[in-house]
Amino acid sequence: MARKIHPRVWIQPSGYVSGTFFLLLAALVPLSWHWGTSSPSWKLDQIWVLGAELRPEGFYRAFFEPDSALATYQVDLPPLLDSLERDPYVKGARVSHVFPDVIKLELVERRPLAALNTHPILLIDEEGVILPMTDPKLLTRVPMLSNMNTAPELYPIGEQTLSVKVLDAVHLLATVQNEFPRLYRELSGIRFNPRDEVEMILTEHPTRIFLGAEDFRRKIISLREFRRALPTGVSLSSFQSLDLRFAKQIVAKEWM
Repeated sequence: MARKIHPRVWIQPSGYVSGTFFLLLAALVPLSWHWGTSSPSWKLDQIWVLGAELRPEGFYRAFFEPDSALATYQVDLPPLLDSLERDPYVKGARVSHVFPDVIKLELVERRPLAALNTHPILLIDEEGVILPMTDPKLLTRVPMLSNMNTAPELYPIGEQTLSVKVLDAVHLLATVQNEFPRLYRELSGIRFNPRDEVEMILTEHPTRIFLGAEDFRRKIISLREFRRALPTGVSLSSFQSLDLRFAKQIVAKEWM
């Protein structure tokens, strides 16, 4: 028996039905937007700040205050990231949404390597970038650099110093921090003498270490080996001065 095939019938929707559908759709869009912005689960509720050590977390959260009434997904992150990265202490940052109600901020801050004896006192990092003084306690953690040109135009905030001499001192300090970290912790300051030679001053007594004007890395390594060879109970601060300006020798002067 042959199978009877029924023809398919297509029903063309009337203009009335189509119009009603699009009207409903148009009404749902603003309603859904209103629900998203008013629903507590989508409101910007928390800002996680990771990596803030030199500035308080509240300082970074303040960047988001103008957007606090928005839903999380409405916060435009790229302009916020640009604003954050213009801060002198921010070396790098990443901002991301954590749905439904969190924004996560990850930071890499610039760490001061030394203080500059300018007016006002400024800080400088290992890349020579100038930082404002935000916490006087930082002065107890880094050595002071002095006896250099203090003209304000040489130290633009958030940019690399324009002083070649200061950059040389920064490179020296970075070498000390990497090759002889104990010496870096014991440093009170670094200064330039009238011949543009570098002198380091230790916190205790204070011992003066004369480095001359060149070949700093070799001299720092020699000083480290000299320190390791000292007998128990004797340290660098046991000497009044240590002179490394002579080839392949350290001239040590004891306290009188």
